[in-house]
Amino acid sequence: MKLVIVGAGGLARVVAEMIIRAGVDELVGFVDDSASATNQLLGLPVLGTSKVFSKLAADGVAAGAVIAIGNPEVRLKLAQALREAGLALPAIVAESAVVSPSAKLSEGVIVAPQAVIGPDVTVGPLSIVNTAAVIEHDASIDEVCYIGPRALVEARAKLGREVFVKGGQVVGPDEELA
Repeated sequence: MKLVIVGAGGLARVVAEMIIRAGVDELVGFVDDSASATNQLLGLPVLGTSKVFSKLAADGVAAGAVIAIGNPEVRLKLAQALREAGLALPAIVAESAVVSPSAKLSEGVIVAPQAVIGPDVTVGPLSIVNTAAVIEHDASIDEVCYIGPRALVEARAKLGREVFVKGGQVVGPDEELA
């Protein structure tokens, strides 16, 4: 699938390298509201601002997008605009991540390198599981959550909407965060 990355910061570079390394999808460029349309990132063009979503879809430049922006409110707003433009929001999983076949990843999820997602885990739409984070069996992550690098979400934990788990934080077994 031809993809654009929405965002042009650090997370965007991580996601770009994940897509390029996997070699399954074609990364055509970036879209960013604060970058000039003439800029490049990792040798790929910044195609414009969020105002170009519909044109990218209509012209066949992209069929999908990955939102690589940390702010959950911004991610939700952009996801709606991308859906309205007709662009898919695929889950993106790094090659070095380990995801159980019984885990459920919703649209727009990003699973970064060396992350581990155990059996019967549910990760809600637009959530980010960052580098080397671990989500143990039967845990439930709601939409637009952020699980930081090397964080641990233990068995059966439940994270509500927009929960932020900082890098290295441990969420205990059966713990619920709203």
